[in-house]
Amino acid sequence: MLAEAYANTPIMPETKHYSDGLPHEPSNLRQLFIGGRKGKKGESGSRAWQNIYTEKENRETFSRGLDAMQDTHVRVLTEAMTAKRLSELGETRGYRGRHAIDAGRRLLRAANDNFEMAMELARYAAEE
Repeated sequence: MLAEAYANTPIMPETKHYSDGLPHEPSNLRQLFIGGRKGKKGESGSRAWQNIYTEKENRETFSRGLDAMQDTHVRVLTEAMTAKRLSELGETRGYRGRHAIDAGRRLLRAANDNFEMAMELARYAAEE
């Protein structure tokens, strides 16, 4: 049957035969098989598509949440990442001493609560 198909085909494309082997000769063959590499804790070398999709969704939700927040709260959270003490947050707002610590704590709690609410709203908006 295959011979008949060859006979009925007027022009057969030229086929090239190559010797068996790898397409590229790196010094370390493990470089060609990245997906089969195991991590130190037993995880596989490749990432599942679900992980990539979830990461993308989380990034979009986070972005929507930040857009929904007040600018002052975003500024407080940004400053809190580099601040070493709560008093630094309060001092940037004009408070001194013990009042600066209390004000920094209040500002950070308010910004954090606002962030959590914004993230809930962003998740809710993503579901619809």
